[in-house]
Amino acid sequence: MKTMKISNLSTGKILVSEPFISGLDFQRSVVLLVDYGEDGAFGVVLNKPVSYSLHHIMFGTEFKDIYPYKGGPVEKNLLFFIHALGDQIEGSASIDGQLYWGGNYHQVRELLKNNVLHENNIWFFMGYAGWSAKQLEREVDEGVWVVAETPLLELMQVDRKQMWRDAVSALGNPNKGTSKNSKIRGVSQYKYRSLP
Repeated sequence: MKTMKISNLSTGKILVSEPFISGLDFQRSVVLLVDYGEDGAFGVVLNKPVSYSLHHIMFGTEFKDIYPYKGGPVEKNLLFFIHALGDQIEGSASIDGQLYWGGNYHQVRELLKNNVLHENNIWFFMGYAGWSAKQLEREVDEGVWVVAETPLLELMQVDRKQMWRDAVSALGNPNKGTSKNSKIRGVSQYKYRSLP
């Protein structure tokens, strides 16, 4: 995530949690806003892998090397996905013209079996994150989240386990230790290497 900048709330933007947010669901999280509007918002946490593969979720499948992510605290028992194949998967909804949400589940299974889909062009999530009307705006105003934008296809290629740390670095330049231009509350008082 070399090219990340501060932005305003809208579909396709990224939320980066402040370092000391309470609660395990969003601690050190990077969230992709899949949909945003006056009625609320929903997205998926991009950097929290689960410890089991798709094989354990999609019984009878051979997808032992594909691991979903904890998408958020809502509907944690349901499987969701984003992908980069666009209208090649029927029923997909565009997030930004590069990444798409959902689509035909049976078609996805076939594309996985044929190795058309792989970890660089599809991302699975257990659950999602949701906000009611004005809730996310309040959280942003309170400093819980920094809203950013980055080329979304770039997200498919980065080290997902390091995503939050890389986002904090890109947004706040915390490598300088006491940088006054840090956009992430709490980061400016710590050296980047000291963040666990």
